[in-house]
Amino acid sequence: MEFMTGVAKKEDLEISEILAGDYEGKDILVKGAVHTIRDMGDVAFVVLRKREGLMQCVYEAGVSQFDLKDLKEA
Repeated sequence: MEFMTGVAKKEDLEISEILAGDYEGKDILVKGAVHTIRDMGDVAFVVLRKREGLMQCVYEAGVSQFDLKDLKEA
């Protein structure tokens, strides 16, 4: 996206960028609408809806920087 001050650097990744890159074991930023949440106790699977499709993410209690209760399905 271009602004008057120049081109803003994109901080989040698209699904195609993740699949094409080497991000295994690395922290990445992904933005999307919460499609579903499957809470399994200490671990939860959060499915994000993005323009390119759905992406499953893993939430671990005590590791993530937010509380699972703060997420709402859209």
